[in-house]
Parts: sequence; structure tokens; C-alpha cells
Amino acid sequence: MNNRQTIGIFQAEWPLQSQTAFCARMLVNAGFQVELFLYDTKDLAGLDSLKNLSEIRIHNFEKAEIPMPGRKKFIKKLPLTRIRKFKDIFFRIYLYLAAHLYRYGHFPLGKNLLPLPSWLIQRSEKIIEAKKFKYLIGVEKKGLSWAGWHGVKLNIPFIYHSLELYTYRHPDLYEIPKGVRTKIAEEYFHKKSTATIIQDPERGRVLLRDNGLEETELLYLPVSILDDPDKNRDHDTYLHEKFQLPKNQILIIQFGLFYNRRYTVELVKIAQNFPENWSLVLHGYGLSNDYINQIQEMDKKNKVILSLALVPSDQIHRIINSAHIGLSFYAYSNDNDRLTAYASEKMALYQKFGLPFIAFDYSGYREIAGRFKSGVVIPSLGQLTEAIETILSSYEIFRKNAFSCFSECYDYGKNSQRVIDFLKTG
Repeated sequence: MNNRQTIGIFQAEWPLQSQTAFCARMLVNAGFQVELFLYDTKDLAGLDSLKNLSEIRIHNFEKAEIPMPGRKKFIKKLPLTRIRKFKDIFFRIYLYLAAHLYRYGHFPLGKNLLPLPSWLIQRSEKIIEAKKFKYLIGVEKKGLSWAGWHGVKLNIPFIYHSLELYTYRHPDLYEIPKGVRTKIAEEYFHKKSTATIIQDPERGRVLLRDNGLEETELLYLPVSILDDPDKNRDHDTYLHEKFQLPKNQILIIQFGLFYNRRYTVELVKIAQNFPENWSLVLHGYGLSNDYINQIQEMDKKNKVILSLALVPSDQIHRIINSAHIGLSFYAYSNDNDRLTAYASEKMALYQKFGLPFIAFDYSGYREIAGRFKSGVVIPSLGQLTEAIETILSSYEIFRKNAFSCFSECYDYGKNSQRVIDFLKTG
């Protein structure tokens, strides 16, 4: 007889997949049954490894659009340009008025303000009603809205697992489709949640202030990865072999997205003056082909290794482990980018595989560098070369400290215990 209590996890947008998979696995290991609700997730990292676990039931809803009755007939009568103009003007007016009525008049949130389709709510509600849940966990804003709607209606306590800080001041909020509507729903359901999972106290203060919460139960869980102590962590040669590099070539890696707020172009410029045995590795993807072309044109001295072939999630360790130093540069202009020391998976990967890091002198990175001596912080990119030389002069010490930093700060099994304890005793 299965006496496990059931936890529902809801994710309704594609980024940050590995944290959801880790969370599901963590809950199973702690003795819970997991119902995993996914929508528009696009290749959830780690999903295959969860399918074989009998304690996890996966509900994967495909993105679809179901027209309202009569809508298709009305739309056919309008020219395409008029449809777009009509929808755009009408929706902007509606959203503007609804947002202000809710934020300042405390009106209840209606289904039309949810950033999720009605059919998704209806289908998932039938599943939830048929089972008894101890908690629902909403991953990110749309996941919170999804879990929160069911939690409020069915009187099930729910928890917000926040990963990205898209505050009302974030420059991208008003450019993202449904961005404002998603933010309004986040604020509404966050105020009704039982607890908040967030990476560190600084991000917690920002999130609570932005959503108008005076206090809540904060469960700190840095963006972390699973430890596998049985694996050999000696340097790999994957990148050296793939790009036919000498074995003694020093690889300084920027991992992830390439664009202006990651200072990729500036790094390419600086790399042109690297010594012969240093190379800058850019592994990930750019926002556009034009940006990638710009990088290639600037690399006059062939100091940049452009690694654009993305690998399966279980092979990422080979990329990271064949580099020597990891770069983690984010813009200061917004809280989401500035407060990334415990919110960036690249930091967890770098430290797990013994890569000393170099980052801007922001509070979180400064605290880690000072406490563990596993990296160097710099005031500007002008000091990058000097920072690399500092690390290489005592490389084995920095590398040993990076392993220690991972164990203390980025080991998912260790960090998740706070959440487990709350779920078991709550």
C-alpha cells in the first residue's frame, strides 16, 4: 500500500527545466508522490530520467489554441491587418484597465487575467480533484498562477518557486508577450501562497518588496545541481579534441546566452590580446544570426572558439570540465541580472567541476570569492586579463576551493533539505 503524500509541481514555460526535474527527484527521494504538470515546456531537461520512476506521474499538456464559439466566423470577416490592429488596441486597453483595477482597487483576479488558457485550467482541475494533495508548487510566474488558481479554488496550500526576478522595473517585462498580465497574476497569487522558495536573501527582499508582501516563509534554495561523487572530475579533453587544440591550451569559457547584457562582444575584443596559449570559448547560443556574425567578424586573431552545437543535458559536464576558468558576467542595470551569484546554473557547473570563476564585483560574487577563494571579482572588464593571471598563478588552490564551494553552496541534495523539512512538517 502506498502511503506517500502527494505534491503537485506546475511548470508552464520552457526555461529553467533542470531545477524542476531536480525538485521532482528530490521529493521522491524524500518519500513523496509527485504529480508533475507541464505546459509549453519544450524539451524538459531530465524528463526522460523521471519517466521511469513509478512515484512520479507526468501530465504534459501540449500548447494549443481553442477558439471561443463564434470567434472564427467573426474573424473571417475582417482583413488580416484589421484583425491585428483590432486585437492589439482592444487588448492593450483591457489589460491597462484591468491591471490598475486589480493593483489599486483590490479586485479579484479573473480567469481572463490568467496568463494561461482556460482549457488548460479545466483539464488539470479534473486531475487535481481526483487526488488529495498536501502542497502544490508553482515553478516561476506562470507555474504559480496555475498552481495558485487550483490552490485557492480547492483549498490546497501552495508554494511559489521563484527563479527569475522580472520586477515591475525590469526592462524586458513590457516586451515579453503577456509579460504584464503574468506579473499581475504573480503578485496576486504570491500574496495567497504559503511559502516562497528563492535563491538567497537579497533576491527574497526584492521579490517581496515588488509584490507588496510584508513577510512570508522564505525557503532559500540556490540554483543548484545534483552531485555525483562517483564521477571522475579530472579535466576532460572534449573541447581540445573537437576543435583540434593543443592539450596545454588554456580555455576561458562563457557558457549560455550571448548578447549585450552578457558582454560577449566586449569579451571577444579583449580576447584578441590574449597570449598564444589562451582561448576564449563561447558555448551556447546568440539571440540572432547577426550577433553571431558580428562576433565572428571581430575575431581577427582567431582567439575565440565558437561552440554553437548544443549537447544533451547529460553531456554538458564534458564541455565545462574541459575548460579551465568560467566567466559569469551580468549587467548591473536590473536586479535579475545583478543578483545572480546563487541564481545562475553556470556558477553551479563551474564550481562543481573545479573551474575558478571571474565575475563583476557584485555583492553575491564578492561574498563567495571572499569566503571560499574559488574565484576573482573585478570592477570592470579591463581587469580580466589580470584576473586570469591571478588564478593561473595559484590554479590548483583555486580549483580545490571551487570543489569546496560547490559542496557548500550548489549541491542540490544538500540545499533542498530546507524545502523537504518544510513540506514534511507543514
